[in-house]
Formats: sequence, C-alpha cells, structure tokens
Amino acid sequence: MAVTTVERSFPVKEKEVFEPPSDVVVTPCDPLPRPYYIEGGLRRVAPYHYTYNTYCKERWRGRGLLDVFGTEFRDRPKEYYQKAVEDGAVCINGKAVSIDTKIQNGDVISHTLHRHEPPVTSQPIGIIHEDDDMIVIDKPAGVPVHPAGRYNYNSILEIMKAERGNGWVPYPCNRLDRLTSGVMFIGSTPRVLSKLAKSSARVLCAKNM
Repeated sequence: MAVTTVERSFPVKEKEVFEPPSDVVVTPCDPLPRPYYIEGGLRRVAPYHYTYNTYCKERWRGRGLLDVFGTEFRDRPKEYYQKAVEDGAVCINGKAVSIDTKIQNGDVISHTLHRHEPPVTSQPIGIIHEDDDMIVIDKPAGVPVHPAGRYNYNSILEIMKAERGNGWVPYPCNRLDRLTSGVMFIGSTPRVLSKLAKSSARVLCAKNM
C-alpha cells in the first residue's frame, strides 16, 4: 500500500484576546489580631480603614456617580459622598474620579472609609458541644451571625475566627437574627454542613406532620 502525501491546510484560530479585569481598591490591611477591646461590659472594635467594592449593576449604567450613591446607599447623606469623591476616597476601577463621572458596564466602584462598628455584648460565645465534625454554640443576643451592614468584626463568625485563628473556616447550619439568642450548629466542612441541613429538614418535616 503506497502512502501519498496530500497538501492540506487547516484554519488557524486567531489568538484570543482576554481583557484584564478592572482594577480594584483593597482594604489597606486586614488587622490581625482583631482590634477588640472590652469597655463597660461591651465588646468594642477600634475604628479601622475598610474598602467596599461593588460591580456596576444594570440599573446604574449611564447614571452619574453621585446620583447612584445618593439613591442606592442612603445610610449617609449625599454631601458625605460628594466630599468622599472629592477627597479620593471613592474610585472607579482603581482610579480617582469626579462627581460627574458616569458609571459604565463592568466598572468596579470602590469606597474607602474609616469604619466605626457598633458595640455588642462582651458575653462569651458558649460552646455546648465540639467534635471533629461540628461545634454547637450558645449564641448571645445582640450579635449578628455573619458580617453585614454596620457589623463586620463584631459578628459571631468573626469573633470565633479571632479566637480560633484565621485558618478556621466555619459552615453554619442554621442562622439566628441579631437580637435572638439560641443554639447554633456550625459544621467543619461542606460535607458536614450538607448532612446537618438534611437532618434539620427531616426534623422540620416531622414537626409539621
């Protein structure tokens, strides 16, 4: 059997061009140990610098920066945001901007501020049970479970992380409101979390039957 050479060309794909992601501003430092101190029976956090980063939402496209801050982030007056922009505390894609800047699709808006967290009770988080799979805690009232809103380090998970080391990764099974006290289950791995969630679902079904 003879082998015949055939000239044949194969289309070569053009080199794909990947656009680099937008620059962002990062928090100047993540303080370790956490800046906690106890005063007047309350756990307090020394003020610290913190940067919020958020991607442009569809409804923000083409709108002025100050207009978006004034309508979407109403926990502070519009005058505060105007001064923050003028002082360079607000950036888009890592660059300082003016108050007339229009937000475009794909933009990352950054806001750096001096954060002052509300105090919470200094009552310790009680450990009811702990093994290799989970921790069962007695959550005190007045402390949020997750960092949210005005609370960051003064949250259950961050307080426990400060006590156990930054490498500790919690997987809460149930969540209680900030003002509620009660029992919480925290898994050590996603597998344990899934198992605890299924067990909780069976208990709820049994109660409703």
